[in-house]
Amino acid sequence: WTNKRARTDRVNGRWDRYCGFNGLKIFKDTPCTQLVVDGIRYNIYPELKECCACCSDANGCGVLKPDWLASAEFQGQIKDTNGTSLYKWDIKGVQSNYYYETIQDKPADRVMHEIYQVSDDDQIFDVTSYTEEIDESIWTLPDYCDASKSCSLVSACSAVSHFIKIPGME
Repeated sequence: WTNKRARTDRVNGRWDRYCGFNGLKIFKDTPCTQLVVDGIRYNIYPELKECCACCSDANGCGVLKPDWLASAEFQGQIKDTNGTSLYKWDIKGVQSNYYYETIQDKPADRVMHEIYQVSDDDQIFDVTSYTEEIDESIWTLPDYCDASKSCSLVSACSAVSHFIKIPGME
């Protein structure tokens, strides 16, 4: 939290509300990385060698606050499609946001499994890839990124950066 950086890599960003709904990207199957550094969320399209500044922490578009789940309501224990037992939480925002985590006695030992923002954004994480050892180079913006290049005016990024404050984000 202290470095206020975040990264999400998508094999195909077309179906993500920020990566896909960004001008003509809605018609392209292409990987997309959302990288938050220095208060700006970037959409990076490595195969296309393209990048745009999506929105900033001033719009609530930065990293999740450490206590973003503080007001979440516990929904119980469920099994995913693979039969894995998980805890389920609901944190209300613009819509229900379901958070699923592995079951461990100590909350600090639990690992995020999935975030489902009803009804259009389901992020499933590979819990086996969790590590606290991170190569610092993953936070470096590619040479083709520039904070002055905004995402398309016809994008979710444009809507967020001009009209919306996202709860739970900084």
